Amino acid sequence: MGKFVEVKVFSTRLEVELAQGLLEGNDIESRISPEEDDPTPNRDGIRLLVPEEYADEARELLTEFDMEIDNMDDDDDDEYVHSGEGDSLFDEDDDDRD
Repeated sequence: MGKFVEVKVFSTRLEVELAQGLLEGNDIESRISPEEDDPTPNRDGIRLLVPEEYADEARELLTEFDMEIDNMDDDDDDEYVHSGEGDSLFDEDDDDRD
């Protein structure tokens, strides 16, 4: 492999690990910037690196993934409507917990 380049900066370790899984599923090797292995948080975020020859494809996949996540968040907001009736997860008629 050639030179590794930054494709995205993430704010949490979980986000970067999800992105690495996405890239791995598309046969793109990735690494976290070496200084990011330090457990102390980096003010600039966690840098995800891929081989230079895969950088454009990786960025495109990550952008599509971000858009899907944003759409899921928007859909969740639209689907949840609070009726104002009952604050319990259980129906009073189905209360078999006695």
